[in-house]
Parts: sequence; C-alpha cells; structure tokens
Amino acid sequence: MPMKRNGFMLLLVTLQLICCGAVHAESLQQNLVLCGTCHGPQGAGNQALAAPALAGQDRAYLDHQLHSFRDGKRGYHPDDQAGTRMRAVALKLSDAEISQLATQFGSMKQSKKSAEVKVGRESYNTTCLFCHGQYAQGYAQLQSPNLNILGPWYITAQIAAYNKGWRATATEQDLPALMMRTIASHLGSQKELDEVNAYIGSLSVPVRP
Repeated sequence: MPMKRNGFMLLLVTLQLICCGAVHAESLQQNLVLCGTCHGPQGAGNQALAAPALAGQDRAYLDHQLHSFRDGKRGYHPDDQAGTRMRAVALKLSDAEISQLATQFGSMKQSKKSAEVKVGRESYNTTCLFCHGQYAQGYAQLQSPNLNILGPWYITAQIAAYNKGWRATATEQDLPALMMRTIASHLGSQKELDEVNAYIGSLSVPVRP
C-alpha cells in the first residue's frame, strides 16, 4: 500500500511540474508576441516605432532595462512617447517574466551588419570604449549594451533623450544611466555622432574558437 501511495504522489508531482512548465511556456510565448508588436517577431527592431533590436542583446542589460521601465527609472518623462509606451508594458511583467524575456532575446541570433566605413574611431575611443568595449559589444558587469545591434537611429535617439533629461535624472538613482548622461553631453554635434555611429557599424565581434 505505501508503494502505491508513493507512486501516486510521484505521478501527482510530475503532473504538477508539467502543468507549471506549460503555463510558463505559454506566458513566455504571449509576452514574446506582445514584444514582437513593436520590436518585430525576430526581435530585429522597428525604427518607425522607435523600438530597438533586442535579438542578441546582453541578457543582463535587457533585464536591467525592463526593471528600470517597470520601476519608473526609465520612461518617466511625458515627452518620451516611446519610453512611456514601454513602461506601460513593463508594469505588467513579473521578475520571472522579465528574466525569461531577457534570456530569450539574449539567446537569439543577432543580425550582422555589412557597413565597413571606419570613421569616428577617435571619438568612439575617447567617449565610448571604456564602457562598451573595443568592439562595441558592451559589458554585463557595467550594464552597458551591445551597440552593434541597436542601429544608428536608436543610438542617436537615446543620446538626445539623455541630453533632454528624458533619461537619468538624479531622482531616478540609476547609476549606469547617470554615467551615460554625462558621456552623452560630450558628443556635441550631430556630425560627430554620425561618425561614431558609422564606426560602430563597421565593427564586428570576433568569434572565439
């Protein structure tokens, strides 16, 4: 009798785990569809909607940004329409869902860029290299994103957002963003920013053997 009872309990636990896994998978799929509305089904981004590419982005960075949107550290300025839209979506996400989305998009294959123009190297090395790396790949420990996949239009828009005060005011206490706001102020002209974007577009992260 005890063996039958133990077998029944094992079956019950197994069914619960299967059901729980199915619920999580369904929830992830629903959230991916929602994200795809703006960012595209493959996470490639949509400039018309000011939605950056997500596929291949650093998981820790995505996790941090989703928490920042949800916790009011980003998307708080009323003039930042794309940011306020994103904040409305993030408000509905749990910690577990944020982790799932960050992992999913981080594991997707990033698109490759064909641009080979190498201008703006000096400006990049002066203002961006320390936090974003030699290949603009970003560093998880610094919460700095992979710039290779974002696209020049998104980088330009975010530099403008920092300079306008739409991101990283002192009250938000988001240290990586506050540091970035200081850096953004050093990119003084659109020409210089275009050169930096062109240089970033020429880079590719080397594949390790």
